[in-house]
Order: sequence, then C-alpha cells, then structure tokens
Amino acid sequence: IVSADNKTFESKLVRINRPILRIPELAIHLNRGVNDEGFKFNTQTHLYPILASQIKAELDKPAPAPAAAGAAGAAAAADKKESANDIAEEHHSLLLRAVAEQLGCEVSHIRNFELCLYDTQPATTGGLLNEFVFARGLDNLEMSYVSLQSLIASASDAKAFSADSQIRLVALFDNEEVGSNSQYGAASNMMSQVLKRIVGASAAHHFDGIIARSMLISADM
Repeated sequence: IVSADNKTFESKLVRINRPILRIPELAIHLNRGVNDEGFKFNTQTHLYPILASQIKAELDKPAPAPAAAGAAGAAAAADKKESANDIAEEHHSLLLRAVAEQLGCEVSHIRNFELCLYDTQPATTGGLLNEFVFARGLDNLEMSYVSLQSLIASASDAKAFSADSQIRLVALFDNEEVGSNSQYGAASNMMSQVLKRIVGASAAHHFDGIIARSMLISADM
C-alpha cells in the first residue's frame, strides 16, 4: 500500500526478480543425525531468511539527513515520522529500499506490504533424454496448464460450442499453501459469487439445482 501526493492510498504489485534472501541449512557434517532421523524443521529457528550480513548492511545504510533547526525542523521531523507509519521500525531499511526502488517511490510513501518468498531458480528439463521436468510447484502448474489446454480444446469446434448450453470454466485459486482461506482462495466464496453472476438474476432461484446437475473435477498431482 503506497500513499500518493494527493493524500490517497494505492495498492501496487511488486516483484524483486533476483535472489535477495536465503534460508540457510546446517552442513550435514555438523548434524549427523539427519541421516537417520531426517531433518526436522523448527519453524521458529530454521526458517529465518538471511537478507545481508550486519557489516555490509551497516556500510550500505543511507547517510542521515541533516537536522533542521528550530520549531519548524521539529515539526517537519514529526510529520516525517508520522508519514513513515512506523514501517521503518518493523522492517529492515535495506528491504524497504529494495521495495521502494521497484515501486519507484520513496520509502516514506510505503504504508504497508505483504511479501512472499519463492524459488528464483528457473525450471529446466533433465535426464539423458530430457524427459524430466525439474521445477518448483509442478502439482499446481501442471494441473493449471492441463486444465486450460482442455478448456481451449473443448471449444475448438465453433459450431458445436455455440450450440452448447453448458457453462465450461476452469477455476485456478491462489494461496493453496497457506490454507486457501484468503479472499481469493478455494475456501472463499469467490467461485460461487462468480457462478451466480454468470447464471444471472433470472435463474438465481435455480442456482442450487444447476450446481447439483454440474460436474466438478478437483485436480492435483
């Protein structure tokens, strides 16, 4: 969420397209038990991402602005602190600068944000015959691709498609890995609301019957 000069707020998407964080793992020769017991994650201590070393972070800190004298300076400092909305106290200054650079705004204009980590290593094919796909998120991506291709193929016969009274759709939900309880997740009412709008007000009272006669395929790998 970014504040604009006209005192309004704007929601923006941001993507830092390079590896800026790393979740380290203890070397195997320092944890011999992992061979027999496997690695057991402690979510409180083992999943902290590393942003930068402390020395490098200190060297890269921006120089503090010279303080203004008098009451006017104190008022300006108070306004600046208020505009920052305490975000500088909650997040590292280097991370805030990186987000601001991607957004093309000042750090003080950032009011809040929600960031997620993802694997930046690109997908590739492998095996001697290049028959395997090595990539993250294959279960979601593969089913999404197959579902979309099937939907497109089902409409290849334009004449038959135009005469079909059935509604064909593919629903690709976000936030599965965190429980699907977000505004757009599978546990939300988004799909039912969209279907009701497709059906229209004239058939709204038949909606439950339409759903009962429908076929739903939940696809995963």
